[in-house]
Amino acid sequence: MKILIKTKKDKIRKFRIKGDVAEVLAMVGAIILHIEKTQGISRMKILSLMTDAMNDA
Repeated sequence: MKILIKTKKDKIRKFRIKGDVAEVLAMVGAIILHIEKTQGISRMKILSLMTDAMNDA
């Protein structure tokens, strides 16, 4: 699975990831985009909330 990430300076970085890791990353990405659209929270805010939650666990 190829993952394309757009950086701040509009450069596109490509990653090749195999197996289950790719599926998990795709799901997390989809969840973040869904929250962003429905709740109007920025991606960086969501990511910081997710990392806080992981650190607390």
